[in-house]
Amino acid sequence: MLSVEIIKRSFLAIINNWDVAFKVSGFWWPIIVVLTLPYVIQSPIVDPTTGAIDYLPFMFAQGMVLNLLYGVIYAAVCLAGFSVMAIGWHRFLINGWQPSRLLMLEKDWPWGQYFWAGFLLSLIAIPIAVIPTIFVYADPANVDQELIGYNAIGVNFMIQLAVLLPFTYLGLILPSIAIDQSKTGENRIGFSQSWGITKSNGVEVLMLVVMAALIYTIVISTTEQIFGSGEIRYVNATSILGFVVGSIETWLITMFGVGLLSELYKALVQNRQSQEAMA
Repeated sequence: MLSVEIIKRSFLAIINNWDVAFKVSGFWWPIIVVLTLPYVIQSPIVDPTTGAIDYLPFMFAQGMVLNLLYGVIYAAVCLAGFSVMAIGWHRFLINGWQPSRLLMLEKDWPWGQYFWAGFLLSLIAIPIAVIPTIFVYADPANVDQELIGYNAIGVNFMIQLAVLLPFTYLGLILPSIAIDQSKTGENRIGFSQSWGITKSNGVEVLMLVVMAALIYTIVISTTEQIFGSGEIRYVNATSILGFVVGSIETWLITMFGVGLLSELYKALVQNRQSQEAMA
């Protein structure tokens, strides 16, 4: 079964090639983790009327201008870093390219085009991902309550599914950008071509999306149950461990997701091109 094979290969690629994964992400990922801290560290906010204490991310409490400025810088660094990491991992998994050092902003790499393609996909995915949350909180009973247990798992699964659908069906453009070394981009596929290729393999691709969403949901929900959400309200071993585990988990999910697209590209595009060339 193609979907199972893609998931297995994506997982084993990280386990069996951890040294390559480190070279691909070892520069950018620590920077992204450090820049995330102002959103993870929680500042206590006292309600002047009731005296109740609530918590707000440190950066949110710094005023709109500073918060906006930092948010733009954070988003730019994350997207640039993710793009370089993803291109390196795509090239290794699809073409067998080997990095000789930690990757930074590599010369002549199409990380700018990858950046914008990923940004456009995010513009499609984020509104879709918001829909399950809207339906849940349309029930007045859930407005002031934190979702727990099966409710939280169900919502998490729907959000993962909503994000993965556009990124999988339209996302073959990403590995095609990553491995294309032509100056004209003539070897890349577009969004419409990606949709046509994945739609023609609709059942297998849909199964891949559902299985990946289920894996993400189980991993994220289990980690949160054991180590917490990763927020740091008090500087202690528990909160720091939760943040570290959450950072590692996010890294694994990121590399695994890039692996899924790489293996899907190999199966649906590269292999088909090889068969057509031999015909």
